Amino acid sequence: MLRIMRRIDAAVDADYEILVSDERFVLDFYLPEVLLGIECHSIKWHMGHEAFKNDVRRHRLISSIGIELLFFTWEEVTSTPDRVEAEIRRAVERRRLRLFSM
Repeated sequence: MLRIMRRIDAAVDADYEILVSDERFVLDFYLPEVLLGIECHSIKWHMGHEAFKNDVRRHRLISSIGIELLFFTWEEVTSTPDRVEAEIRRAVERRRLRLFSM
């Protein structure tokens, strides 16, 4: 994913820490210009009922402060990196249009 992110035309921070309601979360990648977070989900960290519940709550809290999250699996990143990159680029453009046309 790091190789893909380096090709995106936007500043990217890896392992970006944010605070929401006094809770600390780390985004795998964050594009601050467009308030876009990129998460790489693996079975190891996101498997099971409790992990799912935590992910849902985390997503809701992060979204509440205006950050959009995109989720990709390891398989998507390794098998279809061009598709992943295209989806991220579309999201960046959409976010730029929305944020800077207000």
